[in-house]
Amino acid sequence: MRSADEIEHWIIEELSAVLGLSPSEIDADAPFVSFGMSSTDMVTLSGDLEQWLGQSISPTIAWECPTVSALAHHLAEEATGARKAEDSEISERPD
Repeated sequence: MRSADEIEHWIIEELSAVLGLSPSEIDADAPFVSFGMSSTDMVTLSGDLEQWLGQSISPTIAWECPTVSALAHHLAEEATGARKAEDSEISERPD
């Protein structure tokens, strides 16, 4: 399970590589569209995130969470929620 900070760092590094910017030029609170990313770029990013995190991610996630920071926090919370649900299912099973 990755933290929001780890996810944010990974997204910034990916955007840096794709956009040809240094990581310091990417504002985590700026909308993805401000970087000139196309819808294809965003779908590719969600697919790469899905592989890196090992969890299913909607290809439209960047429209639902339009900044690096919002996306990172959403994914970290989603993973934590999924983990808590799994843990409660296991603890509720009869022995």
